[in-house]
Amino acid sequence: MTLAPLWLPDMTGALAHNQNDSLVRFLWYHAAEIAGFTLMPFLAWHHYFDDRAPLEDIDSWSAFGFRTLGVGLLGGLNYFFYYYINFGAWGLGNPHMRHDLADRLLHGESLIWNFWWIIPLLWNEWFFHKWPFYGHVEAVRLTIPSSEGRPLVAHN
Repeated sequence: MTLAPLWLPDMTGALAHNQNDSLVRFLWYHAAEIAGFTLMPFLAWHHYFDDRAPLEDIDSWSAFGFRTLGVGLLGGLNYFFYYYINFGAWGLGNPHMRHDLADRLLHGESLIWNFWWIIPLLWNEWFFHKWPFYGHVEAVRLTIPSSEGRPLVAHN
């Protein structure tokens, strides 16, 4: 409740206009919306970029921190694009987004749109094998003769 005023406008007028809805209730719902904005960056980073990080050990806490900050930044950009640049109105045609910022935040329904993005991502992964990000590679079995007379077998 203390950090939300850093980026949210004064919500008292919009809440009063909406039958005196509770600020605490709005903030809890908005926290879920913020979490929803991180969903697509996380799924894309995990499924399409294999949790890459610019560190030697991608399973280290430093790599985890890098990915967490990266997903948070991308989620913040997603949030800004949806609410402040108003993609909900001009990009998605959401009639609830054709008002001022406080009403857009109150009635923006961003969770619905964030979860719809999962469908093409999963469709692409399941049926197109992540094309164009990955190509299908056949497994290769390579046998190399050794000096001991036994073949060395390498698998791809």
